[in-house]
Amino acid sequence: MPKHKPTRPEAAKDSAPAELPPAKPLKPRRGLFVVLCLAFAVWVGFLTTLYFKTVYGKEDPHAHQAVDRPPEKGP
Repeated sequence: MPKHKPTRPEAAKDSAPAELPPAKPLKPRRGLFVVLCLAFAVWVGFLTTLYFKTVYGKEDPHAHQAVDRPPEKGP
């Protein structure tokens, strides 16, 4: 059986869903913000340390490979 749609505007207002109350905004948490900032700073410092200890200043071993190799002899 098909559903009956209300023809009167008053009946349509009655079937509308109720509005939700507005959500409460989150409370700022200064301590959590400071802890997360410090953790991020430690992480960036750790990555920077790894970069300078492993990559920075190292010469690329493949950069002079063609120059260091003696010329090939032809057949």
